[in-house]
Amino acid sequence: MSSFAIQCRDAEFKDLTAIDHLMRTYYLMHYFPSNSPAAAEVEKSKHEIIQTLLAYTQPNEQHEELLHKSLWTQMIREILKNIDSPSTFIPGLLVLAELLPLPLPVPLPQTEATSTGETLKTKAQRLLTERKLWSAHLHPQGAQIARLIEAMAPSSFPQLSDLLTRVCLQLADLAPNMTLLISKTFSDLLCNEWSTAGQQPTAQLSRLLAFYARLNVYPSLKISTLSILSGKLWDLFQQLLLIKNPSEIGIKCQISVHRLLESFLDTEISFIATKNVLANNNTNPLLNLASALPNKELIPKIADALFSNVMQADIKQGEVSALGIRNMIILTDHDITFYHLCAVLKQKKMEFQEWLTKLTDVNESITAYNPNVEALILFLRSLTQIEDLNQQYSYIPPRTLKLTAQELAMIIGFNREEKEKTIIDRLLVLLERGESTEVNVSLKSDLQQLKEMLTSCDVVLSSGNDEESVASGNELNNEPTLPQTESIVSQYDSRPVFTIYDALNGDDYQMTSDYWLQALNIDDLTAQDFETQYERVTCDLTELAQSCLTPECNLSSDCKRVLHLSASPQSNRERTPTAPCFRTRRVEVEPSTGRPEKKIFVTSMRGRGYARPPPSRGDLFRSRPPNTSRPPSLHVDDFLALETCGAQPTGPTGYNKIPPLMRGSRVGRNRGSRISAAAAYRKTKLIRTNSPLAWSESGPSSHYRSSDSHFGGGSSGEPHYVTSHFTGRIRGRGLRSRPYMR
Repeated sequence: MSSFAIQCRDAEFKDLTAIDHLMRTYYLMHYFPSNSPAAAEVEKSKHEIIQTLLAYTQPNEQHEELLHKSLWTQMIREILKNIDSPSTFIPGLLVLAELLPLPLPVPLPQTEATSTGETLKTKAQRLLTERKLWSAHLHPQGAQIARLIEAMAPSSFPQLSDLLTRVCLQLADLAPNMTLLISKTFSDLLCNEWSTAGQQPTAQLSRLLAFYARLNVYPSLKISTLSILSGKLWDLFQQLLLIKNPSEIGIKCQISVHRLLESFLDTEISFIATKNVLANNNTNPLLNLASALPNKELIPKIADALFSNVMQADIKQGEVSALGIRNMIILTDHDITFYHLCAVLKQKKMEFQEWLTKLTDVNESITAYNPNVEALILFLRSLTQIEDLNQQYSYIPPRTLKLTAQELAMIIGFNREEKEKTIIDRLLVLLERGESTEVNVSLKSDLQQLKEMLTSCDVVLSSGNDEESVASGNELNNEPTLPQTESIVSQYDSRPVFTIYDALNGDDYQMTSDYWLQALNIDDLTAQDFETQYERVTCDLTELAQSCLTPECNLSSDCKRVLHLSASPQSNRERTPTAPCFRTRRVEVEPSTGRPEKKIFVTSMRGRGYARPPPSRGDLFRSRPPNTSRPPSLHVDDFLALETCGAQPTGPTGYNKIPPLMRGSRVGRNRGSRISAAAAYRKTKLIRTNSPLAWSESGPSSHYRSSDSHFGGGSSGEPHYVTSHFTGRIRGRGLRSRPYMR
């Protein structure tokens, strides 16, 4: 019904009262047990709620200045307002994930890839228009979205972090303004946390960095981060990498920074990496490379920071230095990054040689070598060999630069005439001690090739032919150049909309919306993933209560009051004022025993000859505020009474001017005003509501069948129906009284 009403009235529909109730209903359905018999009905109700909320997204043509007043924008505002407490975080994010479009590119089966170009262009235009509309209506709520991210991002709960990652990705995929909003929000969070903690790593900073690293593996967020990387954000990353002897939290921060830099340097994470069905990405490979890498002014700083971090990292710990070497391997993939890396190696070759000696000394003292050895061998091979990746990465220019044997020997300090073992020989000894696996065999083969190349190089150097060595390294004297990167708007306009996949390989389920929208199940996590993702944070509840609660709040007394353990009114103990949420029904406690007071059971007095007591409050149903502009209806007695007084029953002097006592006196099934009758009756009847043992007046009452007191007037002997109400009242214009008629 709501969807039909919205569709009919379109832009004239402004009623948002149902959204709050829909969200609360969805929260209730979310926490309903999934293994209950009503699970199917619960899922159906949640689906209907989402469909009802989608009905508010009615696009209508209007001016941009009035966009924040549209029904679509107001619906989003109401949804964000309802995500205001920890219990609403996960279900609220699920609602947003259901409402927002899924990220591009859309999976396209091979059977549909043969469709005509016009059909695919029409679908692509519709998908892009939908995302632009969502972005336009979300933009006025940017501040509220930023506050929501700030509240949830530091969470250590893996299910919440995983769901927030998906929602952030959906938001960033809509348009450039949304991805900049998310990236700037995280940049401000990181910089503020770093400055607040006195430029020292903290647990919250490590969680924020880990979350930000997960986001930047997606191109929609990477391009916005690269656009704001120069400045405070890079200064933060550089200072974290240069921390000497970091603590456990500092090591976690450095690991997250290495993963961020890995995403920044990986050209596969870009809008041009995915094959576009509707366009050709090979128009300008240099421009594609510039769009996939950080700013060219930052590349030398990144190479120097990575090298410095690897040199001072703890080799026994292994993970930080291994990630650093792997990022240095990624720097060898392209000419411009390779050039700046080689410049750093040549400038700091003595420091690099000392680190190589230290690495081999540490690994010789242990049984199994750590991952640094494997990463080092791959790094040395990548300096002198160029892998053919033209077929796989045809959208970017191939690498053409490499080190000669003489240059590599100069960097690692290789000399065949030394009596001691060279660094290559020591690495071969370490590999011989390891297990004979396929990886180990491949590493041995690479080392043998390097040794043969360096041995022949040493012969050339010993013959004194230095001019040939200098001439062979002239190709590294000229710095490669890159064009100016494209703007974010241009990259969004040229991004792929469809991606082809083979449904016969069994990956069709991963290409569905159910796979994307399903919540993370903690029970499905492996032991290793559970340790890395589920962080158990210790906290002091007393300190937390003092920092979060007001000084007037007393948790002990408030909990007792909620649990109905508070003292009785007769107790001498003081009762502190509490919030309205703690105003619950009190249990009367006997002062002598301290136990709840026992009350004698009294049967219902209805139908046993006793008058029902008047209600203590008015009828809630009839005293509710009007919800319409129509004048309220009147009983015939009230209407005639007003007409007799000369007032207009439906005018300003009518119903609204009736005293509240008279207007709210309708009780039960009776009609008209009963106040005078009830008052007269209370004067002549004694209403007893407590236990018969406490009666102290008139003794026990007789049975209603053996006494005429019920239909009589009590001690006065007057009939029960002889009252001011039943004897009639003056009506009309005359003064003649009329008998009461039903």
